[in-house]
Amino acid sequence: MAASSNRKKTTTKNNNNKKPAGNRTRNTKQMQETKKKKEQLEILTILLFALSVFIFLCNFGLSGSFGVAVKKVLFGLFGVISYIIPFVLFFGIIIYVMNKNSKFVKKKVISGAILLYMAGVLIELFSYDFSLISGENIFKELYTLSAHNFSGGGVLPGILTY
Repeated sequence: MAASSNRKKTTTKNNNNKKPAGNRTRNTKQMQETKKKKEQLEILTILLFALSVFIFLCNFGLSGSFGVAVKKVLFGLFGVISYIIPFVLFFGIIIYVMNKNSKFVKKKVISGAILLYMAGVLIELFSYDFSLISGENIFKELYTLSAHNFSGGGVLPGILTY
């Protein structure tokens, strides 16, 4: 009896709980797809962060002659709001990525962009004397004033202003 008590008891596993092979391959494909989507989202976030840093450096003239050209284009289009655009771009993307399952995240990001646009309109209203901007090609004048003076609201807010 002492010999029989030293033996290990073996149990057989019941194979009834196994999932069919088709479900396992489907689950691994889904896991691979979600992993790929997460990786793409991370890469997009990193690229947009790099773009935001580049625009920020361009706004302060720290990126060479190409940066000066980018600065003039941004100021021609958006005016003084160009200083805020890198931050809004990056934080808007971060908010969207972190809350992408929320119903209201798109509305929040779009509302933020509209608020920024309206701030540009107000800046454009208070920046220039209306008598200075006249002529047939008002948008060209708005662009050149904002791009060369680095002031004003730019062309895009100027569309709504004038």
